[in-house]
Amino acid sequence: MPASSTITKSEVVAYAIEVIQRDFEVGEVTEASRFEEDLDLDSLDVVEVLFALGEHFNLDLWTPTTQVQGDNLAMPPRLDTYTVGRLCEEALTGTIGI
Repeated sequence: MPASSTITKSEVVAYAIEVIQRDFEVGEVTEASRFEEDLDLDSLDVVEVLFALGEHFNLDLWTPTTQVQGDNLAMPPRLDTYTVGRLCEEALTGTIGI
């Protein structure tokens, strides 16, 4: 189920940036920052950010589009180009790519 329409993407992005800067040793973070290429974060770090967003905004991240392979989440195939903005947009609309 997508999040409430009262939550804006800019709010989600701002909180994601706050979480990344608080929890990881990274430089500047923007909506266009790529997790792997720009921030040197791996898939587990992305999941940590995702769950922080879900918890903070009460987002239902387990939708029918969520793919689980065995005990592992199926991460976006191109984490090197997966951006903070894309993660936030997918979390907000309930179409997260994991």
